[in-house]
Amino acid sequence: MARGLSEDEATSVIIRGFLNVDMTGLPDALARETKRMFDMTLEKVM
Repeated sequence: MARGLSEDEATSVIIRGFLNVDMTGLPDALARETKRMFDMTLEKVM
């Protein structure tokens, strides 16, 4: 929040910092889609 984010945005950024989107064993198409969804969510936060 000290960086000008709302409480929800700050919480979201912290949680994403703990998530590992490089999940081994996923089919390539599913891994790409998962990464795309995380990227879209992160764009909305920033």
